[in-house]
Amino acid sequence: MAITNGYTTLNDFKAYLFPSANYGTAEDAQMEGAIEVASRTIDAFTNRRFYSDSTVSARVYYADTAIRCVVDDFSTVTGLIIKTDTGDNGTYDQTWATDEYILEPLNAEIGGISNQPYNSILATIPKLFPVTGRRPRVQVTAKWGWAAVPDSIAQACLIQAARIYRRAQTPEGFAAGEAFGAIRVSTRLDPDVQMLISPYRRAGGQGLVIG
Repeated sequence: MAITNGYTTLNDFKAYLFPSANYGTAEDAQMEGAIEVASRTIDAFTNRRFYSDSTVSARVYYADTAIRCVVDDFSTVTGLIIKTDTGDNGTYDQTWATDEYILEPLNAEIGGISNQPYNSILATIPKLFPVTGRRPRVQVTAKWGWAAVPDSIAQACLIQAARIYRRAQTPEGFAAGEAFGAIRVSTRLDPDVQMLISPYRRAGGQGLVIG
């Protein structure tokens, strides 16, 4: 199978598994499948994705407050359009000027991690987001996702994909051990993977978000 928006490449994965370059192509499909599954597992854990759409698209949101609207990740202002529904009727009739909002995080950095995407829109005075009504009254058109895969995410993908790929060698959930007999294979996310990707979690992901 082909890898779609994977966080590592087949060649990098082969080099990770077999540093001596002792590999062929017979199991390429299994390796590609492992990379794909590992990448989507990281997405689910972090509640975000680390690749960018090729084109812009519109998404709608409920504003968190009158001055802030938290949105999905986007990494460029090219093609960015922010609109609001002033009549609570599903029509986004008011387009915001670029001086009517501020994009966060400022300086594209959170907790020492740089090159962060934008994921929050702050209204400037006197602009306000509509917060009443039952409809999502904010529409944002953007190129969603991260501009580039962070190194920690790429490394985590290699580790988790290796576990998934080698799982075929332990179909019953046990690995043979000469000294201690059969050893149960953990079904949890690899602890090193969890350490690498935890700083990138957003609220709503399958990982525990602290603070």
